[in-house]
This record gives sequence, structure tokens and C-alpha cells, in this order.
Amino acid sequence: MLKTLAFISCGVNIFWGIRVLLKKPKTSMNVLFSILSFSMAGWCIAPFFFHIFITLWAIVINTVIMGVLTELLLTYKINITKTISEDTLITPINYDFTKGTSYIIPENNPDKVFRVFSEFVNHGVVGLCITRQDPSEVRKKYMLSKIPIFWLVPKNEPFCLDPRDLKNLLYITEEFADRTKNGIIILDGIEFLMIHNDFPRIVSVIEEITKNIKRKKSCIFAVSTNISVLGEDNIALFKKFMEEVE
Repeated sequence: MLKTLAFISCGVNIFWGIRVLLKKPKTSMNVLFSILSFSMAGWCIAPFFFHIFITLWAIVINTVIMGVLTELLLTYKINITKTISEDTLITPINYDFTKGTSYIIPENNPDKVFRVFSEFVNHGVVGLCITRQDPSEVRKKYMLSKIPIFWLVPKNEPFCLDPRDLKNLLYITEEFADRTKNGIIILDGIEFLMIHNDFPRIVSVIEEITKNIKRKKSCIFAVSTNISVLGEDNIALFKKFMEEVE
């Protein structure tokens, strides 16, 4: 029985190591954990190849601990967002937006979308900002000190989202919606995404995000679109599944 359990535990540890290793975006922590998990897999079956004594309980405890750590790491990207708001004001919110609804904001410069975002997060709504602009400049201009801001830039660093990886954009927004009951997500940078992706693919991903938002009804989703760059015809594609904000 010990031998059977040891080989099962070995396989489970290898499985968890692969899951964390393949998770995007990849971080050094993910890689180091995967190495540890593979090492633990070898440790489970070491007694059958070397003169090492390991009890049944040691194998079970090792496997359980590695499983818990795996789940923590698989949510690491969202854990670092802290899903918090800025402040809690008692005055009414100036915008009549509804949770579970997605909005498109046509504007030549991404200003209104940030004013909307600032209004909500300063009234106790947790926020997630995804932008092409430098986060430090966004924080300074709109006085956002606490909420997480993800930068659309091809860097493998925390709080950076590679504009070429639309699956990761979908993942981040979905995980955020799972972790809150009252949130707002804004996206500024559709035009930048077009440099790295086919436009139909971008529309498809944005539509998938809106479906997730509608299904979970825990968030508001607002997207800024540059009228002069996208044009009315392309913006009209988003209006098919998003409400326009005048």
C-alpha cells in the first residue's frame, strides 16, 4: 500500500508542478515552485531506490501541503491586485451604471473612462484598471493610490500584461470578477492592442469578457475607444454587445 500511495503522490506532485509552470503570466515564483514540486515527487518514491525511510503520513502531508500551495499560486496574479477601493464616500455616485453590464465610451482621449472609474472606486467599489498609459501617471492624474493598475506592455513582470496575449487579458478580468461582488473594470488601450492582434480577435475577446461580466453580475466593465483611430464602423461592432455612454 505504501508503494502504491507513494507513486500516486509522485504523479500528483508532478501534475501540480506542471499546472503552475504552464500558468500565465509566468513568474520566477512559478518556476521555483514547479522545481520544488518535481523534487517532492522524487522524494515520494526515493525510498524504493535509495536507503531512505519515509512514513505514510509524511507522504500524505507532503502531498496535501503541495496541493494547497498550488492553489495559492494559481490565483497569485489576482491576489496581488488586492481587490480594494480607494475611499468610501457617502455622496451619491454620479453615474448610473449597472453591475453585470458592459459599457463602451467613445472619446478621442481616454479621460471620461478614468473619471468614471475614479468616481466608483472612491465610493467603495473595488477596481481593476488595465491601461496603455504609464500607471504612475494615471495614479498621479486621477489620484489613485490603492487600486491595482495593469500596464499593457510586453514585459514579464507583475502588473504588466503582454498586449499580444489576449488570453491573459481574459483571465485577469474573469478572475477579478470571481473575487468581488461589487467591482468595476476599465480597459484603455484597444488601439494599442490592434498593433499586436487582429481586430476581429480583439472584438471576440472583449465580447467574451462582457459575457462573463453579464453572467456573474458582480462587476461593471467599461472600455474607452478612440473615435478617430477606430472609426464609427469598428466602434459599431462593440455596440452590438455593449451599451454606449454619451
